[in-house]
Amino acid sequence: MKINQANVTEGIICLRFVGPIDEDTKFSEIQFGKDTKALIIDLQESTRINSCGIREWIKWLGTLAENIKLTFRNCPKFIIDQMNLVEDFLPNRASVQSFYVPYYCKQCEKINTLLFDLNQNSKTSQGLPLNEDKCSQCSEVTVMDNVSGQYFQFLEAQNGRRS
Repeated sequence: MKINQANVTEGIICLRFVGPIDEDTKFSEIQFGKDTKALIIDLQESTRINSCGIREWIKWLGTLAENIKLTFRNCPKFIIDQMNLVEDFLPNRASVQSFYVPYYCKQCEKINTLLFDLNQNSKTSQGLPLNEDKCSQCSEVTVMDNVSGQYFQFLEAQNGRRS
C-alpha cells in the first residue's frame, strides 16, 4: 500500500490510498499538523482490504483528533461492504462523498461500476442511485448488482447522523 499525501488548502489534507489495505499498510507514517481541520481520503486506487487492514484502519481512525472532519471519496464496493458490516469502519464524524455502484448487464454478462457522487449525481431516486442504468458497452439496460437496501445502509446511517 502506498499513501500519497497532498495539501488541498490550508488545514485540509488529501490522502490517496494506492494498492491493498493490509498488514503492510503504514498508517503510522501518515503525518499532518495540529492545524489540520479535514482529511479527504480518496480510495480510487485501493485494490482490496483484508482483516488486518480493517483492524489497522479502525485503530488509525481512532487515533485522529475528534475535530478532524473525514470525507471519503471514490469508495469501491469492497470498502462500502466494510462500512456496512464493520462497526467504526465509518466513524460518526465521517461522510462519504462518492462511491461505486455495481450494475450487471445480462446481455454482456459483465458488471459495470458507476461512480455516484452525492454532490453531483442527477441519476437518483430519493437520493440513491437508480436501480437500473445503461450498459457502457452494449447500451442494454443493466440492473443494480446488489440488494440496494443493504448496499446503501452506510448512507442511511450517514443521513441519520445529519438529522
